[in-house]
Amino acid sequence: MTVKDKIKAFINSVQSMGHTMTCVTGECMVEYSDVSKREFTFLITLGKQKQMIMREVADFLMAPMSTATGIIDKLIAKGYVVREYSPEDRRIVIVKLSETGLKMYNSMEIKMYEFGEKALMDLTDEEAAVLTNLLNKSAVSGLKK
Repeated sequence: MTVKDKIKAFINSVQSMGHTMTCVTGECMVEYSDVSKREFTFLITLGKQKQMIMREVADFLMAPMSTATGIIDKLIAKGYVVREYSPEDRRIVIVKLSETGLKMYNSMEIKMYEFGEKALMDLTDEEAAVLTNLLNKSAVSGLKK
């Protein structure tokens, strides 16, 4: 197999996995149809991290602070996040999931767990560990410039 063939096979596998995951997240997005894909992805990340400061939000969204603030304002209006100020430094704004946002995140976590369970069920523990390690390694490598 040539390097070009390996790359094509890898890309096809990633696209197939991405499509399957989109179907899983799509089920959740139907329930939360007032949230864009970008907002949805952010809410999932926020759920994993528990809280983020606005600089982290802007970095994650790859957007200027003004755009990040606008997105957070929309998510507050929709009831998915809350904004708090750091008790140590009132200039630092902290964003967290609201109860509604947490409900959405928990629902998504259940669906993703079910997806992971199905995806790994035909693999041995060792194969699952190797696959996970290789996916993590590829993800990190793919972010390098």
